[in-house]
Amino acid sequence: MIDFEGVRKVSRKVLEEHLDGYTLHEGDFVIGKIGTIGNPVFVPARNDYTLSANVVLVQPNTELVSAYYLKYAFGIQKVRTIEVMNPDIEIQRGFESFAKQVDKSKVAVQKALDEMQTLFDSLMQEYFG
Repeated sequence: MIDFEGVRKVSRKVLEEHLDGYTLHEGDFVIGKIGTIGNPVFVPARNDYTLSANVVLVQPNTELVSAYYLKYAFGIQKVRTIEVMNPDIEIQRGFESFAKQVDKSKVAVQKALDEMQTLFDSLMQEYFG
């Protein structure tokens, strides 16, 4: 997930230049070239932000490959030379369904952990603050 809070702001001119260069679609993802290298992240299909030059934008042909399958098949390998297995599209869609459920579970678990941490901090403050 992309955190849009605290991102670097660009001018309207830069935004328009980027919008002329590419269009983001559902299923597009980026892979960082620095920092969190090899950690693909889906990007929202919006037109109010630009992508850094420090990421590689991958725009899968969803008629031929599931975006979820391709995202999880990527890693730290070189993007331009990677060979990815291409099983039947129905198998890929089954993987996509499974991956989406796992992603939902991860969000739910993180939310529960955040709530537990808040409760713990509150109790610590009440008893020791």
